[in-house]
Amino acid sequence: MLSKRSLLPAAVLTVLAITPAMAGPWSFALMGGMTSPTGDYGKDSKTGFNIGAGVDYGLTDMISVGVDGSWNTTEHKGVGQVESGVRLDEDKFNIIQVGAHAKFKAPMAGSQFKPYGIVGLGIFNLKEDYKYTVIATGATGTDETDEAAGYFKQPGTRFGGKVGAGALYKMNGMVGIGAEAAFNFISLEKGSAPGGGSKGSSAQYISIQAGVTFTPSSK
Repeated sequence: MLSKRSLLPAAVLTVLAITPAMAGPWSFALMGGMTSPTGDYGKDSKTGFNIGAGVDYGLTDMISVGVDGSWNTTEHKGVGQVESGVRLDEDKFNIIQVGAHAKFKAPMAGSQFKPYGIVGLGIFNLKEDYKYTVIATGATGTDETDEAAGYFKQPGTRFGGKVGAGALYKMNGMVGIGAEAAFNFISLEKGSAPGGGSKGSSAQYISIQAGVTFTPSSK
């Protein structure tokens, strides 16, 4: 299973490693913001946050392609509550996303403001980390003990994609600030979606990010 300890640092190190060779149409971005679960996932999860990075290569003035990665984390709404004699002490959903994308820019010749649409495909690693206490006995359990006992199974790494829109404002030839919103969808086995019970077969969330984009000088 891919883990958040390996995927995101690897993506960031890749971005940093290729930066010195970038010129002209290359750009890279560092972003962060809000992750808002929707559908079955949203029924049980609070809004969380994300951090990410991306690299783009401009094919034309209106089309670019690139790779991106992000770490998203949200918390279960029931943390601290007692149900059927069991108190939920901790419960977080973590999603690592790594994928490829294409951006389609609106024709804005001579403007510093660059709106665009984005579509992407990739892999999503989902993991739920939880801890609970049985009130009557004081016994505790976690996702790891439940998985070892066969009561629980992590969703693992799955295929998915995203579609969204954003805008970049070029402050000068090398630095821009921007924002992006995307709807992310993940295909899962039936019953493995967070909050989906026996029927959930997908997980969705909306990511809203702001960040800084760097375009190294071609000189």
